[in-house]
Amino acid sequence: DRAAEAGRDLEPAVAVLDGAITGRWNEEDLTPIFIHHMLSTGELYSDLGSDHFERRQADYLRRRAVRQLERLGHQVILKEAPTPQPA
Repeated sequence: DRAAEAGRDLEPAVAVLDGAITGRWNEEDLTPIFIHHMLSTGELYSDLGSDHFERRQADYLRRRAVRQLERLGHQVILKEAPTPQPA
């Protein structure tokens, strides 16, 4: 029924990938997790930035590519490419 479908849209979509919970969460959902983490570790809250997950994904893909090449018998040395200068 339509009411059940509307309620389903309000629940966060959750997936567990590599032990990490991912999905659409709002701030109220995460507040207890923040509090638990800060009390259990003694760390203060620090904002990881709006691009945190994009950077994390890039690091994961980089490590995965290196592992695949090493598994094929290659020695991999990563070197940052120079940043193109605007014209």
